[in-house]
Amino acid sequence: MESLEIDDDIKAFLVESYENLNEIERDIIDLEKAPAGSEILVRIYRTLHTIKGNCGFLPFSKLESVAHAGENLLGCLRDRKLVVNPEIAN
Repeated sequence: MESLEIDDDIKAFLVESYENLNEIERDIIDLEKAPAGSEILVRIYRTLHTIKGNCGFLPFSKLESVAHAGENLLGCLRDRKLVVNPEIAN
């Protein structure tokens, strides 16, 4: 019975994550058009943070680490230590 709950949790995670990744993709396209768009960076950060947080409830530690690295990159962009360029956007 417990594995059924985990399967339902993973299914819910995947559905929400696909939606979040689609949102991030749209925001990155917008960010490429307006690299100084701090509100876009905040949206991407918030969405990525949601994915990372959800990973903490599931056995997805590698994905959680990747999301954390993305948060660090976004922090550098927000603090203007880095500038959005095609390489970063990709």
